[in-house]
Amino acid sequence: DLAVVINTLEEEFNIYREVGGEYSAVLSQDVHNGFQKNGKEAPQLTVHPLLIPQNQFCVMSLDPDTLPAIATTLIDVLFYSNSPKEGALPSQDLDCIKFFSFSLIDGYVSLVMDTEAQRQ
Repeated sequence: DLAVVINTLEEEFNIYREVGGEYSAVLSQDVHNGFQKNGKEAPQLTVHPLLIPQNQFCVMSLDPDTLPAIATTLIDVLFYSNSPKEGALPSQDLDCIKFFSFSLIDGYVSLVMDTEAQRQ
């Protein structure tokens, strides 16, 4: 549920959306996940490109009560650590665990990964 994700993240982050080249703040009450108010689902297709970053991690489970305290650190680790350093050769392989998707829903962190990454 996008509204729950926005609500969880807005405690720690300012979230913006780009509309016509301008950035405007996103609040959880402004996000409706594509559903109409009469309860019928709006016919809307959303396609997300898949990009696997070079810094890839595996989080199997997380106590939802601890999430607010570690949200900033978790996102920093997932998306900003082990980034290629300036001057590093592109062929250098980073020692990391791969994942394919990261989602934060109602206080839970979910990652989709391959079986090799799960064994590691």
